Amino acid sequence: MDRGTGCAGHRRAHLGHATAAPHRGREARLEAAGCFDNRDGYTRYLHAIALLYAALKGMLDDVGAGRWLPDWPRRRKAGLIRVDLRALFAAWAPAPRPHALPTAAPSP
Repeated sequence: MDRGTGCAGHRRAHLGHATAAPHRGREARLEAAGCFDNRDGYTRYLHAIALLYAALKGMLDDVGAGRWLPDWPRRRKAGLIRVDLRALFAAWAPAPRPHALPTAAPSP
């Protein structure tokens, strides 16, 4: 389905609108902190979000995100961030994977 049409497009547009102001605020703070001023700042920023995305993706994989999001493989961002880091000639080492989330409550 096209990103801008249908129910999924409406949900994305609604979410984008609802989170626009906080997103702009965080971006302004990152800019004020110098994250986008030079290669080193941007590299630090990319490292931080790559670790975040890798951890979140792993947890979502563990709980079966693909069952609810048919386009889940295309939504993954960590690989794209690693491409950016390689373009900046920056190494990326993933953090250790957090403990997997349980998929079901243990039996008594």
